[in-house]
Amino acid sequence: MRILIPLMALVVLVACGSPGPEPIVYHTDQCAYCRMAIADQSFGAQGRTAKGKVYKFDSIECLAAYELEHEQDGPVFTGRWVVPVDSAGHLVRLKDAMIVYSPEIRSPMGAGLAAFAGEDVLALLAKDSSARRVSWDEVRLLVARKWFSQDQQEPSL
Repeated sequence: MRILIPLMALVVLVACGSPGPEPIVYHTDQCAYCRMAIADQSFGAQGRTAKGKVYKFDSIECLAAYELEHEQDGPVFTGRWVVPVDSAGHLVRLKDAMIVYSPEIRSPMGAGLAAFAGEDVLALLAKDSSARRVSWDEVRLLVARKWFSQDQQEPSL
């Protein structure tokens, strides 16, 4: 009984904690959408389902595409994280990141999307006149138009 009570308390504490992201193991983990090795530490994303299953992605656009393909039964992920280019290798909540779209951004899948966590985004926006901050809904729209529509031209947001 002495062992059982502390063990049960530990299980309860772990279960009640807010699940965060799992680290991306670059050059080892594969993107859940495109199956490429996740290699560029300036990019990446992650989603966690309500059941706790973690899906890792090599880019923001792969996260959006995965959601678009799997949401027929409702929301796919209860948690989403992205790797900001100005905080390479670290995951931050999607809602806390600033996502920028620009044809000049060379993201892993070529959609021109990058996440930022700090003030570096202001320098990019000032330097690149085509760059603009986009919402998650705009990211999903861009991916839907660019990857899933018959018209493969560069979408306007």
